[in-house]
Amino acid sequence: MRGQFFYPGRLEYLANELLGIYERKKGFPVEPPIQAEMVAESVGLDMLYEEIPQEPGRTILAEIRPKARLIVVNERRLRFIEQFPGYLNTTVAYELAHWWLHVDHAALDHAALPDFIHSSAPIRPEDGRDKRDEYNADELMSYLLMPKTLLLQRAVKVDLQGWRGLYKLREDFGVTISSMKVRLQKLDLTYVDDDGHFHKSHQEARGQGSLF
Repeated sequence: MRGQFFYPGRLEYLANELLGIYERKKGFPVEPPIQAEMVAESVGLDMLYEEIPQEPGRTILAEIRPKARLIVVNERRLRFIEQFPGYLNTTVAYELAHWWLHVDHAALDHAALPDFIHSSAPIRPEDGRDKRDEYNADELMSYLLMPKTLLLQRAVKVDLQGWRGLYKLREDFGVTISSMKVRLQKLDLTYVDDDGHFHKSHQEARGQGSLF
């Protein structure tokens, strides 16, 4: 439900639960790139491209329509989304994560359930719970599209101390370069500082910084 706290291990478990459903529907193990749209279909969600009205100052890339069981990508923002490789896949996975975490599936037919969830532009001002929901959805998205076992298998084959290696992994997994960078950093496989310099870990970067 919305506003709930999830430990990282729980989010990874829920992502693997989604992948398990998808694998059973496919009949064989998943391999990267994992297509978020196909995973969504395996749990009964369809995808639609449609213009989504936006209030001034708000940007909505996509939204969930729980009662209709739809992930809707905003056609007004499609040109922007398609400028960045992997952005559409991560956007759909992000919406799917909100569906898996924040929609009461048992209450879908109840009139009181809100019909829209604009996860890329919260309806109400951020109050802590909104930030938590966005963080949780982003974390689940990363576990879903970049499962640890599959990522480690590919990561050992590239140089993680340069952009070429990261871009190769980005291409393999069908995600954005920023998502791949964060995922690798959280696995402590590499760290890119604010100046774009690579380090073996965040700890190493902090240690080097303390020398100057």
